[in-house]
Amino acid sequence: MAEIYFEGRISASKMRFISELASFCADRLIPENSHIMITFKAVRGFMAKDGFDGAISLEDEDEEESECANFLIEFDSGLSMSRLLSMITHEMVHLKQYALGELSESSIDFAFYKWHNVYIDHRALDYWDRPWEIEAYGRERGLLVRWIAQAGYKNKYAWASLD
Repeated sequence: MAEIYFEGRISASKMRFISELASFCADRLIPENSHIMITFKAVRGFMAKDGFDGAISLEDEDEEESECANFLIEFDSGLSMSRLLSMITHEMVHLKQYALGELSESSIDFAFYKWHNVYIDHRALDYWDRPWEIEAYGRERGLLVRWIAQAGYKNKYAWASLD
């Protein structure tokens, strides 16, 4: 089950679409018995500062004290609807990777990520060759296309055409 929260200036319509899409992704990517909290935070100038449309972080890593995993997804508040929704599906794949223990940051050296129990120096790999990014980019469009079709948005909104 995913609880969804918002921070920053986000319109009511964007909140509705974000909630629907995040729930759709969580239902398909996260086991039913998992309890996660996701905060979506709109940040002005995020892309200019960090170079990405959005990013995810695990906020509560002490699972013994918390009954659920708490994730923060920050994104540039100026994103178009189509880029925002693509970013959400991409970051939800990363959420799945963290929640299922497929991906974690090394607590010893932050240059390393642990991917399926193998430590990888992310500095030694081009961004596009990192296995967690390959999976996230590989799944983002399919999740978005399926959500648009299921929700009946294809002919309703210009951003839903995905052309």
